[in-house]
Amino acid sequence: MIESEAGEGCTEFGCHPGYVDPTLASTYSAEREIELRTLCDPLVRARIDELGVKLVSSTAAGRLLATVDERRASR
Repeated sequence: MIESEAGEGCTEFGCHPGYVDPTLASTYSAEREIELRTLCDPLVRARIDELGVKLVSSTAAGRLLATVDERRASR
C-alpha cells in the first residue's frame, strides 16, 4: 500500500498495532498483533526507509497537517 498508494506530501494509513488484551472486547484484536509484527519487521522498516517515508503518530500528523493548512492559508 505504501508503494502504490502513498503520494507526495502526507498520506494517512491508520492502524492500531498492539498486543491482544483478553479483557478488551474488540473485533479488531487479531489485526493489532499482525500490524505490530508488520511494522516491527526489519525488512518492512528497511523498505519504508528506502522509500523515504516517515511514520508519525496521529498527534504528530495533526500538527503537520495544521502547519500545511497554515501555509496554504497564507498564500
